[in-house]
Amino acid sequence: IDAGTFGHIPYLYQERLYLTAKKEAGVLKGIVVPFDSSLLACLHDTAGYSETFRQMAAGFADTLVLRDARRETVVHEEVLLWRLRDMNIGYTVNRAGPDAEGDIKSTVETAMLLPRSASETMARDEYNVIFEQSNGDLISGHYAETENGEIKMLIKLDRVEQGGYRVEGTYQGKEIDAPLQAASGVVGPYYQHREMVRAANPVSGQPRALSVDSYVPSANPLQTVRYDVNPTGARPGGLPEYQLSFSGVKATGVVDDKGQKSLTVKMGLLELQLSRAYVNSQN
Repeated sequence: IDAGTFGHIPYLYQERLYLTAKKEAGVLKGIVVPFDSSLLACLHDTAGYSETFRQMAAGFADTLVLRDARRETVVHEEVLLWRLRDMNIGYTVNRAGPDAEGDIKSTVETAMLLPRSASETMARDEYNVIFEQSNGDLISGHYAETENGEIKMLIKLDRVEQGGYRVEGTYQGKEIDAPLQAASGVVGPYYQHREMVRAANPVSGQPRALSVDSYVPSANPLQTVRYDVNPTGARPGGLPEYQLSFSGVKATGVVDDKGQKSLTVKMGLLELQLSRAYVNSQN
C-alpha cells in the first residue's frame, strides 16, 4: 500500500500477490487518482515494473483534460498523507473558496487503505461539502462515509430559521432526523484551519491557546466536537509545536504560515502520522 501525489493530485497505490486455481502466482498493481468529477484507475497484472507503472499513471494524470471539469476559485488547497508505521495508507484533500453568494465552500476528501491482516485490506472513504459564512459560522453541510464500498454515513446538516441546526440522514444503518445539540458558535472547516494557524503560528507575538466547536458527524452526528489547541513551547525544526485534543483523542502537530505541516495522532496503541505533501494557500 502507498499514497502520494503527482504534483498537486493525490493517488492511492496497492500491490496484491495472488494465486490462481492452477496454483500460479501473480501480482496485480493498481493506482487510483481522484478528480473533481471523475476517477482515473490504472491496473497492471504483471510482476515487476512498479516504478514504470507509476510513471505511466503520473503521465495520464498530468495530461488528462476533463470536459466537465469545474472551474472554481480556491483560496486554500492542501494534500495531506496518512502514514501507519513505515507505510503511507491514504490521503486527505482540503479545498476552500468563495461561492456565488460570497460564502465559503469547503470540500474535504479522505481515502484510506487500512491493512487488517496480511491478506485483508479495508477501504475507507469520506467526502464532505460544507458551507460557512465569511466570519466562520457554519451554514450547512453534506457528509458521506463508506467502508469497502458500503455506505456507513450519509448526513445532511442545515441551519433552521428558529436557530440551531437540523440533522437528517443515515448513520450506521439508522435513520436520523433530529436537532443538533450544539454550543453557540459552530464553525466551518476553513475558519477552523485559519484560526488554528493564527493561534499556533502568529505573525507576531506568542502562540496562544484556542478552542472551537466544529461538526464532525463521524464522531457523533448529533453533537458538536470541541477542538482544543495548546502551544507546547517546543519548536522542532524552528516551527511552533502544538497539542490538539478532541473527542478523547490527543495529537501533536507543527504548523507554518501555510497551515498544518505534520501531525501525530495517538489512539491507544495505534499511532498515525499526517504530513503535508502539497499546499496552495492565500491565508
